[in-house]
Amino acid sequence: AAGVAIGDAVDASTAISVDQLLASADSYAGKEVTVKGTIREVCQEKGCWHTLASSNADQTVMVKDKEYQIFLPKDSAGKMAVVRGNFSVVVMPLEEARHYAKDAGKDPATITEAPKTFQMDAAGVTLL
Repeated sequence: AAGVAIGDAVDASTAISVDQLLASADSYAGKEVTVKGTIREVCQEKGCWHTLASSNADQTVMVKDKEYQIFLPKDSAGKMAVVRGNFSVVVMPLEEARHYAKDAGKDPATITEAPKTFQMDAAGVTLL
């Protein structure tokens, strides 16, 4: 539902776009950032992770939280969200990438190499 806050409070007025984040990914790595973007995918098992779309169809930001307490409605894809959390650039292990593909309802066999990924450990999410 619009305006729903999950986790800690998020100040949308300080948010940057996903494209701005990815354009300077190395300078944001390891820092807390607030990002606004369109949700591309949501875990269809529990809603425990989601991705934020960029203008590049091949690049998204994977959002989850290490406390495993932020769960989005499974039908949140296509909605706008503001996320606050720590950003990182990592090479995801192949088996983990296949696990996420399966959670998203895709064929895990289509993942053939460990992808470089952009991730956020979310402290809070607000659906707009």
